[in-house]
Parts: sequence; C-alpha cells; structure tokens
Amino acid sequence: MPSATPDNIQNVDAAKRELQAIGAKVVKAVLSKDANTLLSYVVDDNRRNDETDLQDHESDAYCYLFESNCITASKARSVYDIFSSARQLQIEASVTQSKEGRIYGFLLFFDSSRITQQQLQSSAFQCSEESLKTVSSWHFELIDGIWKARMLFDYGTEGLCQEDD
Repeated sequence: MPSATPDNIQNVDAAKRELQAIGAKVVKAVLSKDANTLLSYVVDDNRRNDETDLQDHESDAYCYLFESNCITASKARSVYDIFSSARQLQIEASVTQSKEGRIYGFLLFFDSSRITQQQLQSSAFQCSEESLKTVSSWHFELIDGIWKARMLFDYGTEGLCQEDD
C-alpha cells in the first residue's frame, strides 16, 4: 500500500484510530437510534434522501438500520439487532489508498464471541446468510480530511459478499 499522507492525518495508523473512534460513536448512535449522528457521516449530496428515508419508519433504509421485523427483501437483520445482540461487539477499522491517492476506510462490526477472523476472511462465509445476520459494514472515503460515506452503512449491498459474476 502506498504511504498515506493526507493533509491532517500523518499516517495510516492515525487514520485507522480516527475511523475506529467513529465506529464507537456509530455504535452508540445505532443503539440509541440517533439517525442525525449517523447522517452526519454521509456526504452532503446523499444526506437529504437518507434523512427523508429515515423519517419513514417503514422505509427500507429505516428497517435496514433499526428494525429487522420490516426487512422484506432479504434475510438480513437490522444493524441495530446485530449490535444489540452481540455479546462482544468488535469494531475493526482498515484503511487503504488508491493509486490515485484517494484514502478509503472500512468499518466492520461483528460479535467476536461468535465470528472468527477465519470466517471473516472466507468468501463462503462472506456470501452466506449467516454473514447477513451477524456482520455489518460501512465504507468511507477521506474527503478534505473528513471521513464521509456515500450511503448509510452498506445498505443495498450484499454485505461482505464480493463475488465476481
């Protein structure tokens, strides 16, 4: 990985620590159903749509974040349920840099009392129903020195699954 030297973060370790701290704030926000804190991490272009979706307690986005009972399109559990049922919720942060110099971050949330590192690295697990029920993730980009996401968590994706067609 090329060395990461964004203006206000001197190294990858510092970037990971900052992202890890965001992860801890995100957990508190999800467990208290504080949509405003979560929305503060979304890029301005997408925030208004997400805000509208989260005001509707039957919307797919609201259900994905806070209420498993209304998720209809998949066998996933809400982020809230994943967090609140975890005995040992672990937050892992990783940072990468593209060839063009863009800095990307990734937060992974899982119950380390049930999920092993080996499972997390297995494509079979990543693409399993079990993963959709026990792991949550959120992608970020460092934009002008601030971590921002294009969407709330990895809503609308197949979770960790990255199978090539």
